[in-house]
Amino acid sequence: SRLVEYFVMVSSVPVEEHNKKKERKARSRPPNPKRDKLNRSTAAKFEVRKAHLPLLESTDDDDDDDEDNKHLPALEPKITARYPSKDHKDQPLNLRLPQFCHSQGTDIIYPTSQYKMPRIHHFVLTDNMGGKQYGTCLTVYEEFESDDNNNNTNKNKNNSTNEKKKTYYAPRVLCLLSTYPYLTAFRTYLTQLYRLATMTDCMTAPIERYVQNICCEVPAPPPGAYEVQLEILNTPIRFWAPPANQPIAYVSLPFQVLFECLDISNVLLAWYSLACERKVLLVSEQVSLLTVCSEILCSLLFPMKWSHLYIPVLPRSLCPMLDAPMPYLCGISRANFPYAVQDIGDETIVVDLDRNCISVGPNFPELPPLPHKRRQKLEAALNSSVGNVFWEARNLDEEDVLKVKSTGNNASINTWLEKGGAVWE
Repeated sequence: SRLVEYFVMVSSVPVEEHNKKKERKARSRPPNPKRDKLNRSTAAKFEVRKAHLPLLESTDDDDDDDEDNKHLPALEPKITARYPSKDHKDQPLNLRLPQFCHSQGTDIIYPTSQYKMPRIHHFVLTDNMGGKQYGTCLTVYEEFESDDNNNNTNKNKNNSTNEKKKTYYAPRVLCLLSTYPYLTAFRTYLTQLYRLATMTDCMTAPIERYVQNICCEVPAPPPGAYEVQLEILNTPIRFWAPPANQPIAYVSLPFQVLFECLDISNVLLAWYSLACERKVLLVSEQVSLLTVCSEILCSLLFPMKWSHLYIPVLPRSLCPMLDAPMPYLCGISRANFPYAVQDIGDETIVVDLDRNCISVGPNFPELPPLPHKRRQKLEAALNSSVGNVFWEARNLDEEDVLKVKSTGNNASINTWLEKGGAVWE
């Protein structure tokens, strides 16, 4: 069977005439309780979820509203290259793919004057039969030229010959789509492929040959002891599957990431909420964490399986789905969170992966208590195996933290936790 379904390039192109309404809507700002007059219901929702709001007033890292770039045209994500060129009959290409390829999940993109380093994130697309396609995206920022920018530059040249031309950047995304959750391996592959493409002296074949190889010639590993291995820039990349009765996530994902984000009590609360089929929303500044942690939480349900609404990276245009009358596991970037607050249901539990905090809606149904002895046994097993992971990620020692907590001095406790949180964030 195929390991990779599609290799897609999504570029930023000028907005077409029929999408001008989307452009006007994209320029609107999210509600801000400090700046705007909100009705009582909206203000109450912001009060409940205030622990997850961005600290800075600017809520979108990708939207630049500076005076300098207002003259630049709005852009929209569009597929400009793909392999294969025709859809597989059993796995057609999703039409909403361009939205998911951009980390903020917006229909409209604006050029930025600030260059950004390449970044990687993952997402999951689900079809009407419950089948999943896992996307791994590498976003690079390239210089953007527009007619308006050129005209302004020519005018400036007439006024001042010494004035430097301002450079703007727009994102371009390379995306791998697969039905297998080998997120770490695909991340490594895209990273090395980008390095290879930018180091022309190392190229031994056209870049298209590498794309054809992973899409057509690299098979998915069969369950069991076999593995598939390929090499790029002397970096081995392994794909192997556990026995058929275990989830692939057990061998394809870094489980320590979840325990670096959340302490054991919060991991248990998030896991138990999913086991009881409740509404769970993950929030993080780092979009790359959302899909990885969602997949890990789903795999912890084994032998049960999450069969409800599942969108680990929720585009801004799909925020109204958070008021759905059904259980869901979704994830949203912190930049998009203010846009979603009004749509988050009162029965939703919000898990903050950056700040290790959880907020519960006013109508969240009380969870049935876990049997006391089994809970103690589970907590003891987790403490012995991954108990220090959370504190080590924050450069803290668990014993010192426990000593400070035992004093009951809230000021000291908050100082320690803020110190650890600052290191993590």
